[in-house]
Amino acid sequence: MMPRQLLIVPALLAMCWSSAASAQPQRQPECVLRMETSSPSWIIRGFDPFGQTLPAATFEVTFRNDGDRACVFQPNFVLDGESFGLSNSTAPRIPYTLLDISRDVNVTPISGQSLQRGSRGQIAVPPRSQILNRFLLSVTDNSIVGDGLFSQNVHLEAWSPTDMVIGARQLTLGLDILPAARMSLAGAFRRSNGRALVDLGVLRDGPVSLPLQLQVQSTRGYKLDFESRNQGKLRLEGTDWTVDYGMAIDGQSIPLSQPYSYTASRPKSTLDRLPLSFFVNGTEGKRAGIYSDTLTVSVSAY
Repeated sequence: MMPRQLLIVPALLAMCWSSAASAQPQRQPECVLRMETSSPSWIIRGFDPFGQTLPAATFEVTFRNDGDRACVFQPNFVLDGESFGLSNSTAPRIPYTLLDISRDVNVTPISGQSLQRGSRGQIAVPPRSQILNRFLLSVTDNSIVGDGLFSQNVHLEAWSPTDMVIGARQLTLGLDILPAARMSLAGAFRRSNGRALVDLGVLRDGPVSLPLQLQVQSTRGYKLDFESRNQGKLRLEGTDWTVDYGMAIDGQSIPLSQPYSYTASRPKSTLDRLPLSFFVNGTEGKRAGIYSDTLTVSVSAY
């Protein structure tokens, strides 16, 4: 009888082990999404606000799925509790546009988050795979004032079709504006060979009535440098005959006997219009002819 009992016990143990194994739950495949960027700061660098190009730059995000199930989601940019626009805390906010150029979708968080919703904006990353997505940050506002770094913090979130956040990454959007200034002349003048020619008319002692403005745009305070080739004298070409003259800008006299700088601690507006005026002295007894001088004016932000 003993050998038969020894054979029965192992059989019972085997049956108990098999029953316990079948009761364990099966692990379900899941999506495990990661976002990778070369930098957490998406900054448009070195922008000249008075140049010929608009500020824009392209940035990339790699969406990586380390899970066993496809990740289906829509990229959504969400503001971090502040108003929309790039800011440096002193100047007005600068609006911007953020485009998902890989899918041709506008994802600008104008109202606090991206407005585009629906299947058109969805991305599907297969299991154990990755997808590279490109975004274009641009600024089209031409009323930029001030320089320096204007920025805004945003969260890039991956929203599932049921509006669950399955991945997130904090980013800083920004525009780095260079200090810059430019000027132009408006009023009674004409151009010749790239120069502005101002005709003072028949020279007589006294002020010259002439509608003329120097227009200046600057991101900060600016300096205007004046230099007269003849040190404040109109010269009859090929002779030593001269007539003294002077000028004023915005009512401030500019001595031309030596280089002179006019400074403005800050722009009055986005476009400063500074009246120019001239006066002439010492015309009596001078030979008739055309008297002239070359006046060089340059502008710089400081």
